[in-house]
Amino acid sequence: MVDHVSLIGGGFSNCYLISQENSLIIVDVGSSEEVKNILRFIDKFPPKESSSILIMSTHFHVDHVAGISYLLDKLHGAEVAFHKKVRGFMNGKERIGIPPVLAWFGNLPPLYFQLNRHVPSILEIRKDNKVGIPLPFLRRMVSVRYEVRHWLGDGDSLPGAPDWKVISTPGHTTDSLCLWHEKEKILISGDTILNMHGNGELNRFCCDYSEIKKSFTDLKASLNVRSIYPGHGSPIRFGNDLLSNVAVLK
Repeated sequence: MVDHVSLIGGGFSNCYLISQENSLIIVDVGSSEEVKNILRFIDKFPPKESSSILIMSTHFHVDHVAGISYLLDKLHGAEVAFHKKVRGFMNGKERIGIPPVLAWFGNLPPLYFQLNRHVPSILEIRKDNKVGIPLPFLRRMVSVRYEVRHWLGDGDSLPGAPDWKVISTPGHTTDSLCLWHEKEKILISGDTILNMHGNGELNRFCCDYSEIKKSFTDLKASLNVRSIYPGHGSPIRFGNDLLSNVAVLK
């Protein structure tokens, strides 16, 4: 069965639903507004009763994880997965990285004003988790009220979806990852690769730009990507060696 990847809009980041015969993977639940659209999609295309449901995040930033609790309240039986690094954030052994000052003023504003959504509604904020905020006085807010069932690392397969592999791509954050489907040459890139201009670009809003460049170099050297599903911006589909067109700051 060919995996079907669907873009779910309405949140702060792109959310993707990966539909398989016996599993449903929900990647990056950015807000409660996104949850409403996820549930509408599931109502329209319900998975089998025996299907497993996995909620996965490409990194622990608020715009990618804020809606998870709200989704779990509505979608019973779903399990949550994070990169192993997130466990360190939650138990206090590691701190969420903070991009340097120049990145906040030089690289974030151009991206921010290209996004579809800027200011969430008050009602939406009330439903969302306030965790994963990369600011000095807020990054200690890491407590969640749900159980994380799966801690995944580089090379691991997604539970219930063995064709999807985790690739660690630190740089934007230390816990950043991409999801790779070798047979179909699909890369779900999170905030490692964005697409605000048409061909994709390496994210400049990073804790460590030299590290994200290394992560990208490793991806480019080993993968022939034919579809990119970025964390922000439009998907790039049905090409060949798409990573060769991704813009990288010298």
